[in-house]
Amino acid sequence: VSLFTLVLQVEECSEQATGGLEICPPHQDEWLPVRCGRRSLVVNIGDCLSFWTNGRVPSTRHRVSLPDAAEPSQRSTGRLSFAFFVNPRQDAMIRQVPAGAEGEGPRVTTTFYEWRKNRIRHAIESKSRSKATAKER
Repeated sequence: VSLFTLVLQVEECSEQATGGLEICPPHQDEWLPVRCGRRSLVVNIGDCLSFWTNGRVPSTRHRVSLPDAAEPSQRSTGRLSFAFFVNPRQDAMIRQVPAGAEGEGPRVTTTFYEWRKNRIRHAIESKSRSKATAKER
């Protein structure tokens, strides 16, 4: 729920290694490893920037997975990552860019605090609904 996150990798991850940062591209259900070389900088676009740009810059679903302990040959030799989360001030006004090509359409204006509070509430409610649906199956 940030504007964006900078992740600095300072160790090289081998192609055979498992675990680490993974992304799920928009409209897909497959998680893909983020392959990076030594001293790579990864930029994760956050939900706030996606909201602010009215979806023109989509946020990246991402997660960090652990290496398979049962497969020592699949582990990386080591990895050190530094994450820097970038957010506006709590009282910063966020006004969406126009949705249409001609600058038309509704635009939402809110503070970052209110937007983030609503985004987290929505995520919790969505998770609860999906758990309830899974139990019904």
